[in-house]
Amino acid sequence: MQRLLAVVVLGGLMGCGVGAVDGLDGTGEASEDVASSCSDYASPDQSGSCHCPSGGPCTANGCDSGKWCHLTTNRCVNAPSGCSAGGSSGSTGSTGSSGGTSGGGSAGSVGPSGGTVSLLHFGLTGDTRPPSCNDTSGYPSAIINGIADQFKAQKAQFALDLGDHMFVCDYTLATAQAQMQLYQAAQARYPGTWYMTMGNHECSHSPCLKGSQNANYVAFMDALAPIASLPYYSFDVKTEKGLATFVIVADNAWDSTQASWLESTLSTADTKATYTIVARHHPQDDTSVPTNADSLQIIRKHKLSLLLTGHSHQYEHQSADGARDLVLGTGGAPLVASGSGAFNGYALVDQLSSGELQVSVYDVGGTLHDRWSVSPNP
Repeated sequence: MQRLLAVVVLGGLMGCGVGAVDGLDGTGEASEDVASSCSDYASPDQSGSCHCPSGGPCTANGCDSGKWCHLTTNRCVNAPSGCSAGGSSGSTGSTGSSGGTSGGGSAGSVGPSGGTVSLLHFGLTGDTRPPSCNDTSGYPSAIINGIADQFKAQKAQFALDLGDHMFVCDYTLATAQAQMQLYQAAQARYPGTWYMTMGNHECSHSPCLKGSQNANYVAFMDALAPIASLPYYSFDVKTEKGLATFVIVADNAWDSTQASWLESTLSTADTKATYTIVARHHPQDDTSVPTNADSLQIIRKHKLSLLLTGHSHQYEHQSADGARDLVLGTGGAPLVASGSGAFNGYALVDQLSSGELQVSVYDVGGTLHDRWSVSPNP
């Protein structure tokens, strides 16, 4: 599969040092000593993978008040010597004038056209649709609402989805708009900017190019209008570790114009971006799009930090191209029948103080299922 093109950069802990600390695990019991760098911890105001002890006042990292979360052992510990808040699992931030949320411990924001933050910390989701055609009453609002609430609680600087916001087979505008509005109702629960990727369900029945009157395409593009006038677009986020370029591909609307745009956009990113994050709906091995190989050929010959995809209703960290590919189709569409990746949920992408991008994958209840990191552009 292609590399997953989403970069979630999460602010890194400042003033790193190394030291042994004692603490409590998620049940309140004594933990073993650990020796780690500051980037291995989440302070109380940062998202983390620990579980609050029974009866304790939970903080953002999952520990009781004042404790830090060790992100490898998932244990709550005393504040590590030499470390200060503001880091590797995000920070409190504030809402900027462009509608984004600052992060990384310093002023900044990400809005419809990009922005500036200290370190990246963003949310990912994909594939939110009812189980059958035209089943608006069966729309998975509870799941996508829960994901939006998690993005808000985790103070994500912005959100990015990977396509499929509806399942409309009669191609009536009223039905397409009704389902898209349910998705937008979830978006409204989160205060930051929410970028969208076009999926095959937004591009059905006819070519989804500019000027198309296909109802699904029209409803999607109306929702995307505050961000872009075409289903493919890019934006830059400046960070203290370098520029992150996000490239959103509309692989179901592929034509020579988009091919030229993609080649030019990625060539520019090769020269100026430290991180190139490409998002598209279809994974590498999907055969439902005849031109899948054409767009992938362009993507693979350029520098990439992450390739983000959906379409397959599961979570998968693929090994292609340096294990930089992510499949995340867990936003409410019917899941694959079984397997460790069959859960509804989301991911957070964090930019660590080391410069790596860390991908943390959670179910909708906030339980951590997987975590891995990649280096910046090769």
